[in-house]
Amino acid sequence: MPSANAEHPPSEKGSSKRGFAAGLTTLNWKKDKKRILMMAGGAVLAVVIVMLIPRDDADANGGGQAAGNPVQALTGMARTMRPDLEVASVDGTKQTITLKDQAGALWTFKLDPQTKTLVPLLAAPPEEAANQQPPPPEQPAATLAEWMPIYPGTSPEIVSSALTREGDKQVIATFKSDDKPSAIVQFYQTKLQESGFKIEAASSGEPGGTIQSHDAAKKRMLILNVDARETGTTSRLVTVEKK
Repeated sequence: MPSANAEHPPSEKGSSKRGFAAGLTTLNWKKDKKRILMMAGGAVLAVVIVMLIPRDDADANGGGQAAGNPVQALTGMARTMRPDLEVASVDGTKQTITLKDQAGALWTFKLDPQTKTLVPLLAAPPEEAANQQPPPPEQPAATLAEWMPIYPGTSPEIVSSALTREGDKQVIATFKSDDKPSAIVQFYQTKLQESGFKIEAASSGEPGGTIQSHDAAKKRMLILNVDARETGTTSRLVTVEKK
């Protein structure tokens, strides 16, 4: 019959701990040097293995891949989120990717590190769009003014036409004739006066002549310059129609 005061045998776990500690205290450095070094090396190796175990599968697979290869991460994300678009180019430094649709149009997206999504970029920043100058007014087809007299036997040729921002139209035309400059100046002076134009200045002679005129409202102006040359008389007409 067992005694009531008999001691319980120690547990295997406790005995193993005490046995390991007792073993360390009973080891002799000179005699058991090799054994002590092997035990210490095994303990250090166990610590290193624990430190190398990944803490989170998501960090090892997802975040590590994005940080190590941003081009691959952006490409994979774009193919998942926009399978309808084709990858045109990827900028890993700027974290942007350009996609192309079937029509050839390009769309640029930037990676949002907080939401882990692709955000479309604007074609131009709002500040730049606000500072853009309005396009110049559309230039009309060059035509001669209907009210401008045409010298008999000539066909004036338009050399330039312009429309100012205020809406004023200016046309420059030239024509040639075998008549003398004085005859051409007299023709235009008469026709303009018949149309109600006021002649501000006029001159004529063998070398050439000029006319400067405008209507009563100063909405229409005509300037004539005539130059006699060996090949004939060349005339230059400038008409201005104010808006």
